[in-house]
Amino acid sequence: KLKIANRREQTLIPKIVELCATEIERRGTNELGIYRVSGCKNDVIKLKNTIDSSMVHAELLLKKADVNDVTSLLKLFLRELPEALFGDEHYNDYMKMDEISDPTERDKKYKSLFKKLPPCNALTALFIMNHLIKMSKHSSATKMPLDNMAVIFGPTLLKPAINAGQATSDYDKMAEESDEIFKQKSVLLYYL
Repeated sequence: KLKIANRREQTLIPKIVELCATEIERRGTNELGIYRVSGCKNDVIKLKNTIDSSMVHAELLLKKADVNDVTSLLKLFLRELPEALFGDEHYNDYMKMDEISDPTERDKKYKSLFKKLPPCNALTALFIMNHLIKMSKHSSATKMPLDNMAVIFGPTLLKPAINAGQATSDYDKMAEESDEIFKQKSVLLYYL
């Protein structure tokens, strides 16, 4: 879990998240499709392996790496967390938020769910959301406004439980996944 990694690093926000965001903000503000364009798989794996062995070397390597490799590394780190950053426990609650028609009640529920996150998850989520907001301010160059950032990061930060959904056909499964992605995007967009 994120808490264990943070305890090992003695930080509240994982160092890799901070390093990646810093590099992306430094060099990615004019990169068309930032976060949408994938990095080179082999280079991303090399970065990941370096981070696993030496954070000092990783920091140097990140400064030289292609910015799309850095964005891919950040997304990979978040996807590989053993639990979604927004917590697996409340996933179904997030997916039902659009069923709450009263905006005041929905706001209360969103705030309540966020307050239930462990501190390290909440701080890391806030850090990432602030980073995405900063990056979206360069959307005239990157073509990545907040809405596009939410499409990419919604599923990454909220990833569904393993057995979510019981679709009966491939078409039903695709429709269900599409609906789920839309809901994940909506949740993240609310917080952004």
